[in-house]
Amino acid sequence: MQRYVCGYAWSLFAVCAAGLIGCGKPAGSIPTASGIAVSVTNGFPGVVMVLLPSGQGFCTGVIVSQYAVLTATHCLLNPGTYTVYGPEGRVYSNNRQTAGTGRVDDANDIGMLIFSQPIVHDTGSIYAIGNHVAQGDKVTLVGYGCDNPETAANGGVKRYGRNNIFEKDSDFLVLMTPVNTVRTGIIGDDNVAGTCFGDSGGPMFSGEAEGSGSQLEVVGLTHAGGLDGSGQNYVSEFANVADNGTNRNFIHTLNTSYNLGIQGI
Repeated sequence: MQRYVCGYAWSLFAVCAAGLIGCGKPAGSIPTASGIAVSVTNGFPGVVMVLLPSGQGFCTGVIVSQYAVLTATHCLLNPGTYTVYGPEGRVYSNNRQTAGTGRVDDANDIGMLIFSQPIVHDTGSIYAIGNHVAQGDKVTLVGYGCDNPETAANGGVKRYGRNNIFEKDSDFLVLMTPVNTVRTGIIGDDNVAGTCFGDSGGPMFSGEAEGSGSQLEVVGLTHAGGLDGSGQNYVSEFANVADNGTNRNFIHTLNTSYNLGIQGI
C-alpha cells in the first residue's frame, strides 16, 4: 500500500508504508458512494490558504487566534516568509513553530504560524480547539486542495465535505472514502468526504454547521492519505488535536508563550 502525505500542491511526494489504520475493517462499515461532485464554499472564513516561501506551493490552515494559524508541520519545513490568504486580506509571517518531523508516520504533524499583529478582527473567523472526538462522530472537512488525488488537479478553491470518523486513536483520526465516488478529494457533504494534495494542515471540525467559528471546533489536522489494502477505498488521515497529549501541549505552550488567547486548550 502507498501512503501519501497530503502535502502542498504542485510539490508532491509519496512514501511507502507497511499499512494504514483501518485497512482491515469489513466493507460493510464503509460509507456508501454518493457520486456528488466537489462542494465549493465561501463559508468557513477562518479556513485559509497558506502560500509557502518562494512560491513552493500551498497548504491549508485554520485561524485559532487573532495572532495564529494552525497547519501541518510538513507545510512549515522551509525557512522564509509564509503568506496567508485570510478573510481580511493577505498577511505574512516567518515565525513558524513545529511540533513534529512532518514525516508520513508523524502523529505530531502540526505546526503554527505566529503573527505580530492581529490578522482578523471578526471573532467569527477564529475557531476553538475541541477536546473530544470519537469513532463514528460526524465531522466537517474544509480545504483548498486538489479535486483528484491521481492528477492533483484544480487546487486553490475552498471546498468542504462531511464524513463519519472510521477509526480513531490518540495519534490519528481516519476517514474512508470509496474510490468509486468519482475519485475526487473533498467530494461533497453526503458522508463520504476525503482529502487531497493541498489540504494539508486543513481542519477536521467536530459538528456540521457551516459559518461561525463558535459552532465548530478543530479536532484534527489533515496529515496523510492513500488507498487501503483492497484498493477500493481512499484513506484520509488526520493528526489528532482533540486528545493527543503531545499535540495539545504544543498548542498550550505556544498559547502561553505568545499570549495567543486560543480557546479550548
